[in-house]
Amino acid sequence: VAVTMVSDDGGSAAQAMKKYLDRIMASGFKNSNRSASAKQELVTNAAARFSLGDSLAMEAVHACSSDKAFERVLELLISSLLEEAKILSVTETSTNISKAICHLIIKHKNKAEDESLDLMRQASQSLDKALKEEAQDECRIISESMLAVARIPLAETQRATYIPALILAGKAHAMLSPSSEDTGFRRQQVDILGRRLFALGSSAKPATSWEVNLAAPLIESLAKVEFEGTMIRAINFKITIDRSSTMESLHAFFDI
Repeated sequence: VAVTMVSDDGGSAAQAMKKYLDRIMASGFKNSNRSASAKQELVTNAAARFSLGDSLAMEAVHACSSDKAFERVLELLISSLLEEAKILSVTETSTNISKAICHLIIKHKNKAEDESLDLMRQASQSLDKALKEEAQDECRIISESMLAVARIPLAETQRATYIPALILAGKAHAMLSPSSEDTGFRRQQVDILGRRLFALGSSAKPATSWEVNLAAPLIESLAKVEFEGTMIRAINFKITIDRSSTMESLHAFFDI
């Protein structure tokens, strides 16, 4: 397969990224030195990354149908996010790519007929391995980009995407040295979790038992003071509005 040279022109960069996505989602795709070279050229091109975050990533999420396609798209998205983080500020592109990663994970979770491929675990392991080689600032940018995704108001089209966002934000934040400036990450993480699980400030229903189980790693990490300080307030508020759905969430919550 010929490698398409990517220019800084937005149009040609978008076309090259689209062609690459189509290739890696095709059933007959095989990794090679050329495809690895093409991928590296794309992820290091700002215009190509912008096109990925702008629309192509979500198009790929919707088009994925096989485990191999899910894996390859996840790999491309994580590589692109790591490269975008080198800008050292949270950008529209870093947030959009983070959002696509979370949508991809949730789509695969909904689709998977067995647990042979756990995309959430694979994303965590990929970030864990990559971030060990990254500077502190890159880890912070990825953490903040994922938090930005978790803050997106609940909607039926993106239910549960806050869960992988919060888990991956925590993974990136854990790579920061203890001496790094504390921006109240844990407080933000727990506050968002409570607000999203019980749909505060939204007409959406609280988390289903499936969503609560998906959030188990976050729930299990809650300290007693965090539960009492954040979760109780959210539960008390939502139960007065939607008792039936809130009780379903609570039953799943306390089964963890």
